[in-house]
Amino acid sequence: MKRRISLLIVAALLLFASTGNCLDFNKYRGFEPETVAYAQLPGAASTHAALAALDTNIRSIKYGFGITLSSVAMNISAVDGTAFLSNPSTDLRPYCNAGWKATITDAAGKYNTAILGAVGTGESLDTELIIAWTNSAANPYEAWDSSSPPNVASAINTTGGGRADFGNKTAGILTKNVFNPTFSVGTSVILANGVTEGNPVFSGIQHALLGGESTKYITISSALPLIGLFTGQGTNVNYSATCSSKQVLTPSNTGCTLLNAAGAQSFISKDAAFTYNAASYTVTITKD
Repeated sequence: MKRRISLLIVAALLLFASTGNCLDFNKYRGFEPETVAYAQLPGAASTHAALAALDTNIRSIKYGFGITLSSVAMNISAVDGTAFLSNPSTDLRPYCNAGWKATITDAAGKYNTAILGAVGTGESLDTELIIAWTNSAANPYEAWDSSSPPNVASAINTTGGGRADFGNKTAGILTKNVFNPTFSVGTSVILANGVTEGNPVFSGIQHALLGGESTKYITISSALPLIGLFTGQGTNVNYSATCSSKQVLTPSNTGCTLLNAAGAQSFISKDAAFTYNAASYTVTITKD
């Protein structure tokens, strides 16, 4: 522990020195080394009051029973080998890379646990996941042209409820979905995740896509393994869309990797009933 604290202090000093600045020891006097190290990160809280509040949290983790953060929105990659959280609405960087455990709990009380690892350096993406679209067998668009994937050249629905998907994907991966529909008739189409390739039932998260580019992150689960588009029953639409869905491989620069007890990039534990893609979670952070 003493060695870790010393390394944090040295890292903070070297980082600040590399920018040509001098560390203001009066400003940081009495703060924990984790607070000082965090204060040097880009976009970190800078006022004494904000750092003092953060330092109280860090002390509660190190010397008390930990802290609980409520209503934290985030994107989660839950696949072994690339487990991480990205784009959190609450800055979690002060608590990363110190060996502290996070318990991420959904609204139903189901939770996943992991050690907060290294702070992210920015998202990187894998290759395109939309290799081919399938117009639904039972609920098809009356006219559908996706002959040049990943894009949709034409989708027409008048009386039914048109549905199409681009197949099951690996459970646990975080996907970044960028869609830009253009409507000649109607105003919206729904991006959603669900089940049953070729005849999709969209029972998962649903995002209304209006005209213009929209970016939506979706974590694939074994219960809801596919992503697709649908139009409501009897909704009259005629649209084309540029489309992309790619696996996110690394966390944003405000996110961090997640580690198991052995230090591998995975979870310590995962509840099979945990709800991915929730609006927010409760995050409890403890020393061990």
